[in-house]
Amino acid sequence: MATVAESYDNQSQLSATLKQGLDTLSQNQTVTFLKYTRQALPLDGWIFWLNTGVSFIAKGSLHIATSIDQREDETIGISSVVFTAEEEIQDMSLASPEALYIAMVDGIQFSFKRRENLYFQAGLYHYRGDAVYPALKSQIVDNIGELDLAEVVVSNSLPIWLSLSTLMPIYPSFLIPQNIQPPYAAVHILPETTQAIQSTPSFDAQGTHSQLVKERVRIVIYGLRNTDALDFQDYVFQYSLNTDNIGIMNMPLIRDEKRTQAEMSVIAMKKSIDFEVNYYQSRLNDIARQYILTAVPQYIINPL
Repeated sequence: MATVAESYDNQSQLSATLKQGLDTLSQNQTVTFLKYTRQALPLDGWIFWLNTGVSFIAKGSLHIATSIDQREDETIGISSVVFTAEEEIQDMSLASPEALYIAMVDGIQFSFKRRENLYFQAGLYHYRGDAVYPALKSQIVDNIGELDLAEVVVSNSLPIWLSLSTLMPIYPSFLIPQNIQPPYAAVHILPETTQAIQSTPSFDAQGTHSQLVKERVRIVIYGLRNTDALDFQDYVFQYSLNTDNIGIMNMPLIRDEKRTQAEMSVIAMKKSIDFEVNYYQSRLNDIARQYILTAVPQYIINPL
């Protein structure tokens, strides 16, 4: 078995040879990355990435593989990228979950989701990811003036649930901040369950659209014991009685779910509750306007 000193010596010789070959193949290519910060809209938790104007340059070789995927609602060219760097890119390795680095190469915006195939003796670092999909480019914002804070994105009851965060933080499903610790809850509204109860929408004197609808909402909770979970359920019931913003159409029950990790041989404190609710979409807009007054975001954006 090689000693530590021998491993470092072998790494130096092997790394120098590989880096020389990388420089030859890439013709000393460099890529400039722009830093974006994560911003969740206060109304419905929708995620946007804002350009900070901060950048760094990384030296290495960029490989791009492109395929075409034909779907029901789009035909998309998917560009998968691998960036082989001569040094560990500290700006990305140390980046917080609130930061994202995006580069533009040949008109393609791309970022990375993982580092892979690290072989210490080689001294090369491989970063892999996909280019920004066309359907998601609207979430990349280069000018803060383009971000409308006064209008919700969603058409369902999500803003109502996000406002019920007295007992714990509540987030939209699939938009949970990275690596947060319990307690927290995720709200998932099943899209196929949103249905009209009122046969036709109504309009007031100002032309405001109003529609009575119903849907099924699943709340997944991490980190609460039985008593605290029951308190949250009762809190929702009381909110419904006090405000009439939502009506409860079923008798929700708290269920224990299984979330495991083999390395620890434990089960997480995970519970779920399913609500069947009805509400007026016009009322939803009123709640969103009230919510924005108590959830004013703060931005720290460096000028370009």
